[in-house]
Amino acid sequence: MSLVARFGLDTSKIRRCICPSNVSIGHLVAIVGNQNGVETVDKADPVHYERLPAVGMVISKVDATTCLVQFYGESSSIFNNLAPGEIYFLGKDSFISVVPPRPNGVDVFVQNVGVALSSTTIFIKPDLNLVLRRS
Repeated sequence: MSLVARFGLDTSKIRRCICPSNVSIGHLVAIVGNQNGVETVDKADPVHYERLPAVGMVISKVDATTCLVQFYGESSSIFNNLAPGEIYFLGKDSFISVVPPRPNGVDVFVQNVGVALSSTTIFIKPDLNLVLRRS
């Protein structure tokens, strides 16, 4: 039985979004706008509050400026070296990191974005509560 079934929630929430061409599979993204009812996303950035919170992960690129974002649930199509049981955070490079970002001359926001269920599966559940770490 999966985590999702135990909590009685949908198995995943995936939506097509507009994104810049430099957004890749595995990037954590924030919603930065809306064009005709379609969310526009960009890389989440723990240094810049206006690019937070991370709300999901890019799991596919349809074309250069269209992506599929998974907002919640199990994803097993991206990683192959996760540490099962570890909590993952938004990293300074907009990818997941097992180590929360540390301030290095600038304040950073720490955000928990999911937990590894196995070496290849992460349960994406971005925590919308951010913690500020001062430099």
